[in-house]
Amino acid sequence: MNILFLSILADYLVPKIQLRLSPEQKTKIHFFDELNIPPEQADIIFMDYSIIEYSELFYEMLKSKKKVVLLINEDHYNEINKILYETGVNHLFCVSENSLDLNYISDISEFIQNWSQERNTANIMPVPKHVTTTKIISSKNVDLSIENLLKGHDFTNCFDGLPSLITNILDEALSNALFNAPVDKAGIYLYRNHCRSEIVKAIPGKEVEVSLLTDDKDTVISIKDFYGTLTENNLFDYPPAFGEERKKDMRLGMYLIFRYGHKYLINVSQGSYTENIIVIENSRRFKNYDLRERSFHFFIKEQKIL
Repeated sequence: MNILFLSILADYLVPKIQLRLSPEQKTKIHFFDELNIPPEQADIIFMDYSIIEYSELFYEMLKSKKKVVLLINEDHYNEINKILYETGVNHLFCVSENSLDLNYISDISEFIQNWSQERNTANIMPVPKHVTTTKIISSKNVDLSIENLLKGHDFTNCFDGLPSLITNILDEALSNALFNAPVDKAGIYLYRNHCRSEIVKAIPGKEVEVSLLTDDKDTVISIKDFYGTLTENNLFDYPPAFGEERKKDMRLGMYLIFRYGHKYLINVSQGSYTENIIVIENSRRFKNYDLRERSFHFFIKEQKIL
């Protein structure tokens, strides 16, 4: 059993910062170490992973089907699988403990509430049936990496052309990550204007991470580079290497994502990473798939001196 691990927002957890909720925000939020809102009155519970080592509150919240957001890191997967088995709960929403900026707490709450409503369930995020992950070290092996990512995934609840669409999205999105993101120490782009037929290699430790996650309802693609060079200003830049055959204000990869994805989330920690998350809602009929609502969410955490 695997956990659908979404790094939803920006760079790091800022302790003791006040929540910036609008007056209209009706969502009641509780942090495990704050006593201003009793847990039983909260709609959403945010918990640091360490709480499960000494408190029954986490188990109680899971069993009561509360909306629990657990702050975790990648070392916690085995422990979380054990917890899910012990509690009989198969839905959990996880956020990287280093990826939460509380300035965006209302965005998180809105996101998970909407997701919950769409699924008509009190829980948050389903455990995917299958997850494949790999690192891209060179543009030369992108095709093989995509082929391996697709292995073992069940697309029987999808229209016939979805695997091909996923392949096209991954091909362009990975090319963007390999060619558009890398910069040198001075912040100068290394390969941005290079022809896409050239072979470029990722700097060791800066390999692009890509994951494909599937369950009965959704197909989720995650592509993460470790440069964090995307900004509001260059979000829709049009690299000259593409020529003029596509829209001049949109990169080909983003064109495909906007056209064929339903939810598109970009999380940027400037100078650290950019993560693209594409959610495709499964449907056996292309007409139904194509008519579904689409949304775009862009979150950026600027570098700050603390």
